[in-house]
Amino acid sequence: MTSDQQQLHLQLNDMALPRAVAKDAPLPDFWSRLEQDPKQWGSTSSQAQPANREQLRQLCRYRFDIWACGYNWLQSNLESGKDLHAYIQKVLNIYNPEGCSKPLAKKVIIVTHSMGGLVLRGLLQIPGAADNILGVVHGVQPAAGAPAVYKRMRAGFEGVEQVIFGRDAAEAVPVIANSPALLEMLPFANYNQGQPWLKVGLSADKPVIEWPSKADGKPANPYKDIYASEAWYGLIPDRNNGLIDPAGIVAKRIGPGKSVRKSFTDAIDDVEEFHTAITQPSKAYHPQTWAHGAIGSADKRLTWGEVHWRSDVIQGLDLSKAALLKDDGNDRIELSAGIKLQIAKPAQSGDGTVPSWSLAAPAQAMGVQDLHLHGDGSVPGHAGLNQRRVDSPDAKARQPGYDHQNSYKDERALWATFHAIVQISQKADWA
Repeated sequence: MTSDQQQLHLQLNDMALPRAVAKDAPLPDFWSRLEQDPKQWGSTSSQAQPANREQLRQLCRYRFDIWACGYNWLQSNLESGKDLHAYIQKVLNIYNPEGCSKPLAKKVIIVTHSMGGLVLRGLLQIPGAADNILGVVHGVQPAAGAPAVYKRMRAGFEGVEQVIFGRDAAEAVPVIANSPALLEMLPFANYNQGQPWLKVGLSADKPVIEWPSKADGKPANPYKDIYASEAWYGLIPDRNNGLIDPAGIVAKRIGPGKSVRKSFTDAIDDVEEFHTAITQPSKAYHPQTWAHGAIGSADKRLTWGEVHWRSDVIQGLDLSKAALLKDDGNDRIELSAGIKLQIAKPAQSGDGTVPSWSLAAPAQAMGVQDLHLHGDGSVPGHAGLNQRRVDSPDAKARQPGYDHQNSYKDERALWATFHAIVQISQKADWA
């Protein structure tokens, strides 16, 4: 059990809480915060209310055991969702042994982190699987994907992640291209409401060209325009095809008669199918869902909400069919006609991995009861959402954001999680 899981277990089963609730006495310090205005802690819902004593009495009727379920990002999040479903059934069987006259637990509460949110949404595609779940808390979920995946396949990872996933394209592509779950973190078709996020030019605000294309009023299709494209701006341009399978493992697995490139584009077709499935309104989220994330704007929190190939290119010049002459695998390339481009530094608010557009994507989704946003940034193009945050008095929510990987170490993420669990527990009926 991790330290975060231990804290969750200890706080939820703190015996000082039921004693205080029973005597109508002041709550222990941690729990007393849940009696504060949710907007102060990042709630963006106009309906959110502090936890009241009656709700806490209901919470205290139950004991909360913490079970951890890992997942394999070398397989699809849909397959991991099936594994999670089987794990939930196994856990519930422990609490409901054969011959037991009264169930000790009928359902579970799921708390996710990052890609774990996509795993849970994969589970929801299984008929009846949601019936075993009382409610869900999503933390820092790449709800509509993250352009950082594109950046890393073209230029490698940043920071300590370089050691695990790769310093440049030559090291990152073999890992990501053959890891379905990582590919499923690419921006969805509905990312930022289908607006282009891959841009070329001196300024990202006035690009010479951008993708996914919205020409002729067609819906955004990043799968065709970017991910499967062998053009210089594609996820894996033809020049980099050798990076997909440098050790020949994929070629041996698929056997003769099928190219490694075709195997990759088939994987992109699977990504599109998965994205389409988990964005269907009735199957995107559990009906009792809460979510939270950080939209920091300090330098170390800036995130690739867009990927900008920066160059002083003449306006009107058609670069779509330019040839890729050089690619250093880090962030610099050269095209035909001597055009040199470099990937610009991240410029959007987020948590360093997931941008604000993706973190805010659940805001209007069916089943999502509340979205908590934390940090000193904003969500571009979401005036109403931003205004609700600004209107909150003395808000801890607007203090600087937090790191993606360690999100559950931040007190605001913990507040959002425990607030959600209190609300979800009101649906429990087997005590």
